[in-house]
Amino acid sequence: MRWLAPIVLGVLVTLATSAVRQHTIARYADVEACASGCTVAAAGWPLPWLVDDPGLSPANLVSLRGVVSGVDRLNYEGLALDVVAWALAAWLALALLRRVRR
Repeated sequence: MRWLAPIVLGVLVTLATSAVRQHTIARYADVEACASGCTVAAAGWPLPWLVDDPGLSPANLVSLRGVVSGVDRLNYEGLALDVVAWALAAWLALALLRRVRR
């Protein structure tokens, strides 16, 4: 069970970073103005993994609720890399705590 804690913490911290707002460049073939890339609202840290869909979503708004309702998009690569990074950070923090307690 020791291996599960860092993964759960990594997922929870990644979800919490959806409150960190930023911008990213995204390409949307179905939106003429963004076919070659445009700047859109995004969320997540260190990599943005929630991305505004300029064709469906209100401008410059991105949220988990928007992803569930289908007006915003997930960047699966950014999401996976953030979960892995935060899980590794949690594993390191827990390992250091175990060492300090000894």
